[in-house]
Amino acid sequence: SSEGPKFSVVIPAYNCERFIGKTIESVLAQTYGAAEIIVVDDGSSDNTATVVEQYSKQILIGYVRQQNQGPSAARNHGVSLARGDWIAFLDADDVWYANKLQTHRDYIIKNPDVVLFWCGMDNIDERGHARRDSKGRDPLAQIIFDRPVCPPPSSVVMRKNIFEQTTGFNPVLRCYEDVEYFFRLANAFPVMYMPEKLFAYRKYEK
Repeated sequence: SSEGPKFSVVIPAYNCERFIGKTIESVLAQTYGAAEIIVVDDGSSDNTATVVEQYSKQILIGYVRQQNQGPSAARNHGVSLARGDWIAFLDADDVWYANKLQTHRDYIIKNPDVVLFWCGMDNIDERGHARRDSKGRDPLAQIIFDRPVCPPPSSVVMRKNIFEQTTGFNPVLRCYEDVEYFFRLANAFPVMYMPEKLFAYRKYEK
């Protein structure tokens, strides 16, 4: 449609009360607004729910709680509830920059065949200060994505109907589930990297 993509933001959250407020605020600050935010609380034992509730007056925020099943099941659950035609993944400790969805929107309109876009990023620590880029290198990512690392979930927006066709993240995997899924997708559909740094990826000792 001419008015552009409708983004459903899916945030899996597990004991993220320290960070999820800033994460949600970064969505509320977007120059091109999200249609909705869906927070899937994956069995948190902290005050994640209370923090999320503080924002529920400002935007359509869906909050659902499930028993702890890991990030794959949480993201899949979130997508199943989404009403937008594009899913924007965001981890509960990362922070988008204000132009993230606007930039994705522009790329989507110019590249109608592409089903998944991901972008560049900065690295931050738990206080939000810049971290040096870790020199992680993934040889498979180099081949498939022409990039040294696999797209982190918070960098990715993708068509909801393609997610449904590809059955989403493998819930058996508790780690590297994003790597496995994005590799599977990139082998089957056109994907595109956007060099703009549009979010901050938080890395810290959990």
